[in-house]
Amino acid sequence: MRTGVPPSVQCPLLDFTLFPTLQSISVQSYDSHYQPRPTSQQAVLPLLTHFEISGLYGDSLTIASFCSHCPSLTHLSLRAHQPNYSALLPLLPSTLTFLNLAIAPLEDLEEEDAFPDYCDQELPRFNSLRFLGLDDNLFSLELPSYLATLVHLVHLELGNGQIAANNFAKLLSDRNSLPALTTLGLDLVGGWIGNRLHFKENGEPVPESVPDNGYSIALDWGLPDFDESGQGGFTLEHVRTMLYEAEQARVQIVGNIKEAVRVSEAYYLEVANVAIYRSYRDKSFDAYREAQQHGLAARLPPLDLDSLDPNNFKLVKTDLPEEGWFALTLE
Repeated sequence: MRTGVPPSVQCPLLDFTLFPTLQSISVQSYDSHYQPRPTSQQAVLPLLTHFEISGLYGDSLTIASFCSHCPSLTHLSLRAHQPNYSALLPLLPSTLTFLNLAIAPLEDLEEEDAFPDYCDQELPRFNSLRFLGLDDNLFSLELPSYLATLVHLVHLELGNGQIAANNFAKLLSDRNSLPALTTLGLDLVGGWIGNRLHFKENGEPVPESVPDNGYSIALDWGLPDFDESGQGGFTLEHVRTMLYEAEQARVQIVGNIKEAVRVSEAYYLEVANVAIYRSYRDKSFDAYREAQQHGLAARLPPLDLDSLDPNNFKLVKTDLPEEGWFALTLE
């Protein structure tokens, strides 16, 4: 939490009104605590359209006081360390066409000490927005319902977090909801592919590529944080559907979401390959059945276990050029 707050003084932002021809302002270190100042009988900045402010108090209510002096303001970018944008957004001009809400990390703040500020419930009042950016943990699973009325939105960028991708897919399929949307930036989840089971030219597995017993894959994978329980609508399947609907609607997807899907698909393929190899090695179906029981059967090949003799297994490797890897099965 914020500490060492100095005594409140008069808001210095209003000093900019001494320069009425300003069109753009960028404040990079708004790190002191100020009280909002009464707005009556104050000068205005009639030409100011772009305002950017960053710092410990980049979410201060004084920002709303200042914006009330800027009748032409269209672009607003805020960057705070532990923001409470939920309190500020209802006070901002609803006529903004560009709104970017970001989080600036504090060096002495542990990740587990951070708290989410789900401020997306305030978005429907900004129905003139053409650009909207929401940083990590500033949006909730309900985000799709709050976006439905933003008919002028062209570009949407989301940081780390989860959305109800199933509802987002419905939103994208209904072009009456976001008819102007052309670009969707999704940095929702990260992930990377670790060591994978692979084989020498003689058909023998590379020993160090075989996971230790008790592990379905190597331990150096970074798995995307999809909600596989399905309770929040952010499963891998829902995200695939969302990406498909975006493609159908000719909405360009940027960000790490496609890579996260690729990593997850590679993960299920790796689980399947390891299970098949262990079944072959151990002359037993135990590894195959275990993968099924743990809900990891998405890429397991369908096997007729009654027709296969564990003592006469043949390991079959099929190349998957589109994935740059291979799939194993048993005959």
